[in-house]
Amino acid sequence: MYLRLVQLKFKKESLKLAKDHYDTNVVPVLKRVDGCIFAGLILDESNTGSAISMTLWSNKEKAETYEKSGMFQKLFDEAQDLLEDTEEMKMQLSQDFKLEYKAVQKEPEVKSFEVVTPVENDLEKEKITEHMHLRILSVNLRKDKKKEFEDLYNSIIIPALNKQEGCIMAFFTENQDDENNIISVTIWKRREDAEAYENSGKFNELVKQVEHTFTEMTRWKMSLDEKSGKRAAVSEELLVSHYDILTGKKV
Repeated sequence: MYLRLVQLKFKKESLKLAKDHYDTNVVPVLKRVDGCIFAGLILDESNTGSAISMTLWSNKEKAETYEKSGMFQKLFDEAQDLLEDTEEMKMQLSQDFKLEYKAVQKEPEVKSFEVVTPVENDLEKEKITEHMHLRILSVNLRKDKKKEFEDLYNSIIIPALNKQEGCIMAFFTENQDDENNIISVTIWKRREDAEAYENSGKFNELVKQVEHTFTEMTRWKMSLDEKSGKRAAVSEELLVSHYDILTGKKV
């Protein structure tokens, strides 16, 4: 499977309209696209209007076919009125060698990930709806420890998360732009359930069992954070982000 994340920045006053637009315009289109399994719009907890369109695909080829078809760009263009100013200034020399600033369109940031653990059964089992909570953990692994991390994730982490109250889905993916980076995705019935999991110490306990697979730099920075009293969950190298699900549908 394949995970695609598109970073967006909506006007704060347009979030309700953004949700309605996603439900009435984006999801129906994606339902007709071969290979799309799930589409959801998730909101950053910072409450600044930063959001992510998250789609799950049966494979990488289907996702790339969708993007190359021009349909993705069309959907993005249709949402322009809801987005913050997407122009940035580019400094350049004019033909007569005068320095000038030119406004250029800033494209949405797209990140792609190969899903390593299967999630189809979880999607069938539980309907993902608004008011649920999504948690993304990003970490860098040693190249020679990727397979070991995958085995530990499947044998230790997923069973542990299945026992956590409110956790309805867990899987991890490999970053297509950075071979050492992986993200673990968990979806929770409520934000409080995800926070209870972190505060219980179970998260840090699981990290201890897999941290030997992290890069040397990651482990060093985590060690510094621990000595300074910071939680591992907010380390620069072990980053945990929280998102509220505005809307989400199996397609």
